[in-house]
Amino acid sequence: MRNKFLQMFLLLVLSLMAYQANAQKDMQSDYYNYEVTSIGVGQDGTKILLVTVEAKKIDDGIELAKRNAIAACLFKGVEASGQTEKIPALVPQGITGENQEFFNEFLKLKDKKSGGKYLRFVTRTGNQKAEKNNKNYKVSLEVQVSYNALRDYMVSEGMAKSLNFLF
Repeated sequence: MRNKFLQMFLLLVLSLMAYQANAQKDMQSDYYNYEVTSIGVGQDGTKILLVTVEAKKIDDGIELAKRNAIAACLFKGVEASGQTEKIPALVPQGITGENQEFFNEFLKLKDKKSGGKYLRFVTRTGNQKAEKNNKNYKVSLEVQVSYNALRDYMVSEGMAKSLNFLF
C-alpha cells in the first residue's frame, strides 16, 4: 500500500513538472509567433515596423502586434529590407530563468484596464489590415517603436548591455 502511494505521489510530481515546462514553452513561443518587417526609420531613434499576427479577434491582434513589435526589437532583431538596415536584438539571449519575471511583467498584454510597460515604447500605429482565415484573423499593423528609448530602458534595468564599451 505504501509503495502504491509513493508511486502515485511521484507520478503527480512528474506530471506537475511536465505541465510547468510546457506552460513556459507555450509562453515563450507566443513571443516569437509573428512576422515582422522593417519598413522605415522615424525621427528621434524610432523604427517603423510592419507586424503580422494571428488572433481570434481583431482588437486582440492589434494589441498582440504592438507587443510583438517590442518583442522583435528585444529578442529577434529585424532583418534589413529595402533601404532600412538590420535592427539588432537588444536581449539576444532571450527569456531566461533570471529575467523571466521581468519580461512577463514588461510584456504583459493589455487588458481592459492596463498593460505592460512595453506600451510606453509604442509611439504610433497605423495602416491596419485584417483578413479572416479559418477561425482566426490575420492582422497586419504598422507600429512605430521608440527603439533608442527602449534600449536605454533595458540598459538601465540591467537586461541589455550598454554601448559605452565601444567608446
